[in-house]
Amino acid sequence: MVRIGRVIAAAICAAAGASALTAQQLAPLRPPPGQPEAQGITYGVDKIANTFLFTGLADVFLATALGTVRFVNNYRGSAFRTTTTALRDDQYSNLSWSIPVAPSFWAVLRQSWTLSRDSRSLGLSSLERLNGALGARWQPSDVVDVDLMAGVERTSQIGVGAVGSFLGLEGRISGASFDDWQLDSRLLADYHRMDAARTNADLIAEASIRRVLDEGTDLRVSAAYTNVGREYFTTLAIGATDVVVESRGEERMNVDAALRYA
Repeated sequence: MVRIGRVIAAAICAAAGASALTAQQLAPLRPPPGQPEAQGITYGVDKIANTFLFTGLADVFLATALGTVRFVNNYRGSAFRTTTTALRDDQYSNLSWSIPVAPSFWAVLRQSWTLSRDSRSLGLSSLERLNGALGARWQPSDVVDVDLMAGVERTSQIGVGAVGSFLGLEGRISGASFDDWQLDSRLLADYHRMDAARTNADLIAEASIRRVLDEGTDLRVSAAYTNVGREYFTTLAIGATDVVVESRGEERMNVDAALRYA
């Protein structure tokens, strides 16, 4: 096993804004952020000189007596013609089904497929993830939202396939008020055992409090913690004659404070 570094950083600054949170396992199982709902289906082909560009976009929403179903698809492909034809495919799809079980509680089924492939390179540029998950969502109010899911994923990297289980948790507090303070917080955690040699894990937490001091003046303090670990196959290790496992980790801590005056 090859292990490459662990980054530990701490920063205290007086700047507004907080970093976006992502997680290895939870991100594919949710529609892309900012994706508008129920747009329909769009597809097309463009030709620029010797390059053909293909798109296939979909966002379909269906409400039934057994819950709501949503399908999102984002495909972009290209074909470059010279003496041969070079193909590239980037595909992402997400299917979710929310079933109301009790007030403020839903059972959720999710499935996603991610594919990135380029015929101009070797298997290093080919990655595929196909997964499915069963979970529960609890939303007792507009302020609190908790998601828990568990499932199985098949991953293919540089021609090596593996099937493993994963567990994910996401919780958030949005706009909770305490006296004169407003709290926003979010927690992401997941664990993915890809196979006996590779395990991925994420722990990401963020909290921000804001207080309006006067008209046009407010104080905001936020903190964030990120701890992620990745293990994946590589053929680029020094002295390696076969595929080995490379391990990378990152740990970051941030504290931000901002005072806005107008």
